[in-house]
Amino acid sequence: MIRRAILIILIIILQAACSPKAFTPVSSPATPGQPVNSPQPPPEPELFQVKAWVDDPTPSLNSRIVLRGSLIKYGSYYMGGIMMSAFWPDETNERGVPNCFTLVTYGTGKCVIDVSRFPPGKFVPVTVSFNYGGKIYTAQTGFTPCEP
Repeated sequence: MIRRAILIILIIILQAACSPKAFTPVSSPATPGQPVNSPQPPPEPELFQVKAWVDDPTPSLNSRIVLRGSLIKYGSYYMGGIMMSAFWPDETNERGVPNCFTLVTYGTGKCVIDVSRFPPGKFVPVTVSFNYGGKIYTAQTGFTPCEP
């Protein structure tokens, strides 16, 4: 019985000695005047994505549609409390001035577009943009009005 116990303990010790170990770098203490370089992970890049969509891509001519846009950080965080701008062709609007400028709440900005001002069967491009952190992030969507 004692021989079996010794044999089992010996097998466990040999397995532990032969198993791979994690490498732990050894650093020498810094001397005065010598900079210490500690390994640091690279900073995680800020990845942004813009989503833009309309609730009806083929609305009837005498209707209104809702345009929505979101600025998404790191693929899952919907930004709020920022401004969203939207542009679409409109001769009555001054060039360079957004057709819609709205505050994003609950992660989504919303604008209402009157479809009756556009010719049926012609695609109307819509650009959504966010100015955040000194950069402008944009996405495009649109709609094609059809006869009622």
